[in-house]
Amino acid sequence: MDEHYFKSLKEGREYFIKGDFEKARRIFMELRKGFPHRTEAYIGEGNVLERQGKFREAIQLYEEALIIAKRSCSNQCCSDALVSRGRAKILLSINEKGAPDEESVKSALRDFDEAIALSPNDYWPYSEKAILLLSLKRFDEAWPVFEKAIERNVNDLETYLRAGICLGCIVENEKNLEQFQRVNKLYRAIALLSMGFSEELSPNQLEDYRKWRKYLMVSLNEILGKY
Repeated sequence: MDEHYFKSLKEGREYFIKGDFEKARRIFMELRKGFPHRTEAYIGEGNVLERQGKFREAIQLYEEALIIAKRSCSNQCCSDALVSRGRAKILLSINEKGAPDEESVKSALRDFDEAIALSPNDYWPYSEKAILLLSLKRFDEAWPVFEKAIERNVNDLETYLRAGICLGCIVENEKNLEQFQRVNKLYRAIALLSMGFSEELSPNQLEDYRKWRKYLMVSLNEILGKY
C-alpha cells in the first residue's frame, strides 16, 4: 500500500516539475481520495493550484493537511503545511491587491515561525521567511534568517543566490568593508555551487568571476520574480 502511494506521489511530483500541472493534479487528487490521512498529496495538489493562480483553493488544501498532520502528531508534516500556507497567503495578497498587505505579511510570518519551532533543523521555513523579508526590503532582518537556512542546507543554490542579493543590498546601503568581504566569500560559494563544484573545493579553482556574474544576471529575474 505505501509502495503504491509513494510511487504515485513521486510520479505526481515529476509531472509538476515538468510543468504538466493537470496530470500532476489528477494524481494528487486520486491519492487524496485513496489515502485521506496522508498529507503529502494535499500539499502536492496545493502546489499545483498555486502555479495555476488558484491561491484560495491551495490555502484550503494546506489547511486540511495541517489538520491531518496535527491529528497524527507529525511535526514535519505540520511544518510543511504551515510553510506552504504562509507562502500562498502572500501570493494571494499580491494577486488580489498587487502587493503583500500588512495582514498577509504578519500571518505568513506567524506560519513560518511556527514551522521553525516545529522543525528547527529544516531549512525550508527559514528560507521562505527570508525570501519574504527580502521581498519587503527588510534586508537586516532577512540576512540572519538566510544564514540559518544555509547552515541547514549548504547545497541549495537558490537560497545562496537570494542570500547573496540580500547581503549585497546591505553592503550597498552601509558601505561596510566587513560586509563586503562577507559578500565576496558568499559569492565564491555561490559560483562554485552554480558550476557544479563541491563546496569543499578551494575558491582558488574559480578565478574568473565573469562566469559568476553572467550566471547571476541570468538568474536575477527568476529569483526576484518569485513574489
